[in-house]
Amino acid sequence: YNTASPFTHNPTQTSSKMSNKQIIYATPPAPAIDPSLSTGTFRLNTLPIPKDVPTDKLLVRVHYLSLDPAMRQWLTAKRSYIAPVEQGAIMRGQSIAQVLAVGSSLSSKYSKGDWVVASSGWQEYAVVSAKEAEKITVPAGGRPTDAMSVLGMTGLTAYFGMVEIAQVKKGDTVVVSGAAGATGMVAGQIARIKGAKRVVGLAGTKEKCDFLVRELGFDSAVNYKDADWRKQLKLATPEYIDVFFDNTGGDILDACLARAATNSRFAICGAISQYNAAKPQGPASFMSVIVSSLGFGDFGLPG
Repeated sequence: YNTASPFTHNPTQTSSKMSNKQIIYATPPAPAIDPSLSTGTFRLNTLPIPKDVPTDKLLVRVHYLSLDPAMRQWLTAKRSYIAPVEQGAIMRGQSIAQVLAVGSSLSSKYSKGDWVVASSGWQEYAVVSAKEAEKITVPAGGRPTDAMSVLGMTGLTAYFGMVEIAQVKKGDTVVVSGAAGATGMVAGQIARIKGAKRVVGLAGTKEKCDFLVRELGFDSAVNYKDADWRKQLKLATPEYIDVFFDNTGGDILDACLARAATNSRFAICGAISQYNAAKPQGPASFMSVIVSSLGFGDFGLPG
């Protein structure tokens, strides 16, 4: 998400007349998110941009917001790896932001104009502490958004999930669900680099499937919205599945469990197909864990 820039000459300048738009968590989903800003899950709040910056804080202007499936779980008061977002609070989230003003005690570490990854929440401007901001060094040929994608949280999730949890090795047949997403596309490429014999992706459109094969080097891709997708998956994994990197759960996890090879490894990163379900679906093919001596690794995006 890229907020439209209000600046025409210098993106690090502010004006006392400018306002800060915030997205506030207002009403719990029931179970799906209602996008209406008047009666739905969120509401829009507008207030002046802070004029004074505390000595130990930074004022940043948000350029890009991270929109993650895990955020849906943060809106539910259930046991998790991170506390839920409180009603009435700014929606939690990371951003790519630029420093507009620096508190006096941080002047040796930050300068006006620096790019940072910030725990700003969903708002156009934020006052954050040094612990809530990490300076970005943009490499040659790179761009600031790389720090929140392939070089950031999603890229690290793909790396450690595929290398340490799934322990992909040469000759494996690897399947990735949500393969055209920010984490899945990196996970599949890592599997290829590590010498996988066959890399198969699952995605929800023909365009995404073509992208996986033509641009990212997947051997094949299955559109899970096709009526015969299970047959396609079976044909794409003739030697069964050694590694499954799962972002979706639900029917896809169930189908891959049924195709699990002996001593296969399943890295459970997410279950986005179930996040809005009133009654989440568990796997019906769970006996495959016993039959295939399957190893599960449960992990995900950190909060």
